[in-house]
Amino acid sequence: MSASTGCKLFGAYRTAISIKDAAVLIHSTIGCNWGTIAFHIPSRQKDIRQASTVLYEEDIIFGGKAALEKALGHMAELYDSSVVFVLTGCVAEIMEDDAEGVIRNFPSSKPILLVKAAGFKGDMVSGVDDAMKILMDKMRAQKRKHNSLNLVGFFADDFKGDADLNSIKMMLGENVEINAVIPYDNYEKILEAPRAALNVVFEGFEYVGIYMEQKFGLPYVVVNFPYGIEGSKEFVRKVAGALDLTMEEYLGEMERATVKKLEMVYGYVHKLYGMPVAVRGDRVRAKGLRSFLQNELGMNVEVFSAGSADNAEDDFEKSVEESNAVIVFGSSYERGLADRLAVPLIRYTYPVFDSISIGNRSYAGFEGTVNLVEELINVTMTANYRRDGMYGEGLPAKISLVSDLTRAKCLRTG
Repeated sequence: MSASTGCKLFGAYRTAISIKDAAVLIHSTIGCNWGTIAFHIPSRQKDIRQASTVLYEEDIIFGGKAALEKALGHMAELYDSSVVFVLTGCVAEIMEDDAEGVIRNFPSSKPILLVKAAGFKGDMVSGVDDAMKILMDKMRAQKRKHNSLNLVGFFADDFKGDADLNSIKMMLGENVEINAVIPYDNYEKILEAPRAALNVVFEGFEYVGIYMEQKFGLPYVVVNFPYGIEGSKEFVRKVAGALDLTMEEYLGEMERATVKKLEMVYGYVHKLYGMPVAVRGDRVRAKGLRSFLQNELGMNVEVFSAGSADNAEDDFEKSVEESNAVIVFGSSYERGLADRLAVPLIRYTYPVFDSISIGNRSYAGFEGTVNLVEELINVTMTANYRRDGMYGEGLPAKISLVSDLTRAKCLRTG
């Protein structure tokens, strides 16, 4: 399963579990429950708000209605949530269980929202989209708040998500209020999203901006994820322009502070110029990262993938193998590729399940620029030392960042 073409249930789950006070009931076999939780818990081991109806053979024969009714009762006992999401998996939908009828007749003091998310009905992106549309249908018109915005496209399991969100809040300054983060917020705050003055929509979530503009008259701007100095400035300028704010002096201060830190490692940064790399990621982050690497660091992104084609994973790996790329930017899915080719992997995009992120070291915004450059230089230096034995005797132990990694790649590809 790839990050872009995986099961529809995973996309619906990502959206539902991102709501901080939601509980999720997966109406399917136990495998669906274990699979989703395995992606969710690496950095959130105490934040378990899900359960499963655990359908067995007899349920397939006689129907899963009783299992769903029983599970909903247990959910009410187990979780003090504001909303319950029921996600139907492949088995439940093959059986044509009347989940709507069960939910409609179930006595509950809280809303129960159904997302039909069988894997054979769509990919991960469609699961996210369907769950987001259900959320938007629950929203109601609100009185607008001046200089406030909704940030659309953040999820609970985004790698460095909390740190990136903090960095973006800092980057926007005190004059701009984040009204809601969709879907990574409390349920009530998400329902109050229409009271914001602006929707700031990451690429891939344009339909949210369009829908809410049509339904509530709420304007929106589409932004790239703010990687790097120029990416951060562009992000803030789009927001400021839409809210009719002047933030150039504030931007100048943040830029100067960032440059001052980077000047301390200018020699290393300079040697990144021309280094061939590969980038793979989701629609939210990949383009912003490519722009930063190419336009600000002067690196050569030889292989790039942010698509959702069925063969995208195979095509990406083959392209990387045939390229001169000496660093891969991606998710935990790219670990096997990086290990096989003996090149560093920098994890920055969903899903990441072999590293944790619990601190405040963002990759987004001005502060994140310093952290990302630091990470890039460090993995490159580490790779240099690991390759000391590749060139035979008589070669120096320390070789320039570019020449060492590029030469290693040449040896690998012939």
